[in-house]
Amino acid sequence: MKTKEESIDQVKENNEGFYASALSFSERWIIGKERFTSEDLINDHQDKCREPRVWGAVIRSLSRSGKIVPIGFDTYKGKQGHGKPVRVWKHNN
Repeated sequence: MKTKEESIDQVKENNEGFYASALSFSERWIIGKERFTSEDLINDHQDKCREPRVWGAVIRSLSRSGKIVPIGFDTYKGKQGHGKPVRVWKHNN
């Protein structure tokens, strides 16, 4: 059984091209954002990936590099999220 980290790494590796593009977009998109969720970020990205779990690796990278910090939780708005909790982030100036 894989750990969460191993699973995220595998999704990232299997979608390296999209991951690189999404990370580059995200690093520009977050600048000055006081409050956002991964759902907001994904919705503003133009290209859709057939493997949406790649965004977990993008958020993890932004968080680990200190570019974003968690500030709370909200509710996922899209119907595919079924109202689950989603972390709220802010750009770490």
